[in-house]
Order: sequence, then structure tokens, then C-alpha cells
Amino acid sequence: MTTKFISFTLLIIILLSSLSLSANAATFNKYNSQAAPITAEAPKVTIGQGTAGNTTIYTNNTSACASVGTNWLTGWTYRKTHVITYAAGAGTNYQIRIKVNYGSGLDSGENVYLNGKCRTDFGDIRFTSANGTLLNCWMETKLDGNNTVFWVKVTDDLSTVNASVYVYYGKADAVYPYLASARAHGDATFLFFDDFTVDLSRWNRERTSGVYPQIPSGTDYVRCGGGSTSSPYGLTSLGSSPTYSGFLNGAIEFRLRTTTNALGEVVYRGNYAANTGYKARYDCRTGTEQSFMKPSYSGWSGFGPTVTRFGDGTEVWYRGTVTVSGSAFKMYKDGVLKNTATDATYASSGEIALQNHYGSWTDYDWVAVRNFVGTEPSHGAWGSEESGQTFDYVLQVVNQAPYSWNIRLKAYDQTNIGRLSNCTIYFRNSTEVTRQIYVYNGAYNQQVGSWYNLTSLSTVYIALAVATNTSGTSYVYVYLEVQVPNTSTSNLMVVTFAIS
Repeated sequence: MTTKFISFTLLIIILLSSLSLSANAATFNKYNSQAAPITAEAPKVTIGQGTAGNTTIYTNNTSACASVGTNWLTGWTYRKTHVITYAAGAGTNYQIRIKVNYGSGLDSGENVYLNGKCRTDFGDIRFTSANGTLLNCWMETKLDGNNTVFWVKVTDDLSTVNASVYVYYGKADAVYPYLASARAHGDATFLFFDDFTVDLSRWNRERTSGVYPQIPSGTDYVRCGGGSTSSPYGLTSLGSSPTYSGFLNGAIEFRLRTTTNALGEVVYRGNYAANTGYKARYDCRTGTEQSFMKPSYSGWSGFGPTVTRFGDGTEVWYRGTVTVSGSAFKMYKDGVLKNTATDATYASSGEIALQNHYGSWTDYDWVAVRNFVGTEPSHGAWGSEESGQTFDYVLQVVNQAPYSWNIRLKAYDQTNIGRLSNCTIYFRNSTEVTRQIYVYNGAYNQQVGSWYNLTSLSTVYIALAVATNTSGTSYVYVYLEVQVPNTSTSNLMVVTFAIS
């Protein structure tokens, strides 16, 4: 093949402003206006003005400019931003619950919908701060192809200023857990955590009768047994004092199940040797009682309002939460407030403990201690979906002749492309996308595109998708190769992409 250079060089400078810039086939027709065409004797293919989402593109026949930003999580295709509204005293590292839904819906509150664009097992879900820092998270539950619940540790100070976080999705080879284990995720996210997948080395085991708390063989929960409906009734207690005795204020999140007549009890500000602290009782018997009690380990009595007992003795797992803020205490079952009380007897920090009394056993699947203030940070607005594969229409290629030309892009040189985590250059028309050049993790994955048939009097757009991992400017030097019909001769138009 012989190659003929036409008599001009086209320099396209692309300063990219926001990865949130978006354009798609639905808005294609608005880009049909063309700048003054570049005159060339042959071929009758011109490059004219394009656009990049909502960013203004200007042209003087030899140059064009747009802008694009950084902080995109490398390798992920989509993201949405979410505002967490501040609350007085919340501080840093506050744990926020986010429910991720696989299907479609209206993003609101803790719920975000990913429109089927994530893995069905949610292994590709990641969270970052506004500056791109990966945030620690723990997956509480999931139902493949339906939804999952994450707890995310927000590093920003939520005491006086709102914070923005990103949820990323759309990476086929991503998995959870991406740390050493799910337990490692819990450790990184919460003040104290155990999912009983290893052993009970984080705890002290105590009993007044019956068997000590233990992890049944082949399971990943702890059973506090030893209870009896006749004297001496029995009490088993699993206390966190070997590794955690700093609980003063916070929320204790846990999952439990209880057998008939069992009393699952969660201790806070506890000291076993001194018999001090409080406990919140999930009582499976019928009738009413004061569900808050003190002291924690023996000789206790109830305080606060008398309520209908709300434990569940059907041996089905359910969720419990106990919140502590100064002298104010609350108990929840499956997210529903069941009782509140106040008391100022024990004002020192102590352990938490998981207990069983009266009935045969109470099982605990996991337990987590998180930050808590009386008025918690709340969920604000969700942003629209952004894509690392957004088509930013940079230029349009127009065939002004009544016959077809074959065209393609060919990268012939580059400068500083190591900072490009993803730079993809496409041809885009109203129905299809043809990838021409692809830079991935700082190196060419594809340097020459396949031939594209530009039919008579038609237009195709050069589209650009970019994600960078550092600041700076990169250059990708490209030929737009135009093959003269029915010959082996090509004309080369020089296009320089400058990405900063």
C-alpha cells in the first residue's frame, strides 16, 4: 500500500473537565452541525466540529478543546455519587448503611439501584470518598441478583459538613471479599467486630450453669446455651473484655435467633468481675416486662417502660440493634424501635457481652459495634449514573462524496501515557460503536483500528472515554487513515489527542 500525506496537519487538543460528561445515541442528532470544513483535494472526507457531553468544544479548523477530570477508580465502568448529610458530633469514620439493589428503581435514602449493570453477586461494589480514596466496607447480607446491604466507613468529618461518597460498579472480574476475608472487612469497618468464622479468642466465656458459649462444629455462629426453665435457670455470657472494653456510647448491631422461652441478652458498659453495666433483653416468652436491666451479670432488675415481650422463639434469625448515647438507651428488632429507657447508674466504659438465660440457647451470627450519635447523619441526594465508558463526541468525520471511503485510526506515537488507566477512542454512529485505539493501565491494548466503511454523504463521530490515575498531560498521536476507493492508496490526517 502506498501512503500519501495531505497538505495539512489537524491538531486536536482535548483537556478533559469531568468524567461525568455524557452523551449517547439518543442525543446523537444534535451534533450534526459542522464547523467550516477542512479543504482537501482528496479524499472528500473532512473533520469538523464535535462535542463532548455538556462541555463546550471550540474550533478554528485546526484545533479543538474539551476538559475531563480524574479520581476514577481504575477498571470500573460506572459510578454514582451520594451525599451523606452531617449531624452534630458524628465526627470521622462514621459507619453508614447503604442498600444496593441490582434492578431498576428510584434512588432514595439508603437505596441505590444499579439497573443490572453490576455483578449479580455484588462482588464489584466499591465505595470511595470524593477524592477517590477507597473506603472500608462490610457486606451484611446479600440476595444474588436482588440486593445487598453494606456498611461503609465514611472518613470525612460529618460533624459540621456534608460528605460525598461514590459507589462504583461494573467490573466483571471483581470479587468480595477483596481483603483477606469477610471478617477482615468487618474489622476494618467497625470499632469491634466478630462473625465467629475463626474462634472465640476475642472473648471471655462465662457461665453460672450449663455449657460454656461455643461455636458448634462446622458452623460460623456462636451458641450461648445453658439455660433452663427451672431453677437455677442458667446464664451463659460471652464478654469482649480480652480485646475490647472501651464501649461507652455507640450502637451494637447483631443477628440472633432464639429457641422457645430463651432470653437473648446484650450487655453494654459491662464489667463481669464487678457485676456492673446494663443489658437489653430479647425475651421470647409471652407477657410484658421492662426489657432494660441492671446490673448485667447477676441480681438484676428491670428499669424503664414496661412493654410486650418481643423476642422470637421460633429459631429464625432476626436483627437486633441497641443504641447508647449518654443516659439514653434504645432497642430495635428488625429495624423497628421496641423500647427506650434512661439511666445514669453506670457511666464508665466497659465490655459488650452476648448472653442467654432461661431457655435452652441463643445463637449469635455476628456482632458489630459502630459509632452512634442521637441524631445520626442521614442520606441526602443521589447523583445520576456516570460512566468511565461515556462517549465524549470530540470530532465528526464527514464524507461529502457520493461514494464510500474506508477509514480507521492508527496510533503512531505517544507521550506520558503511563498515567492513563483507560483511554479508549471510538468511531460512533447512531447504531454502533467501533473501538479503534485502547490504552489500558498505561500501555496500548489496541493500537490500530479495523476499517470502517464511511458511506456516501454520511457522518461518523470520533468518541473518547478517559480515566486517569494521576495529574499531568498525556499525548496520543494518531493518524486518521482514509483509503482511496478501489485503490491501495491511503491518505493520512494527523490527529493529536492531549489529555490533561
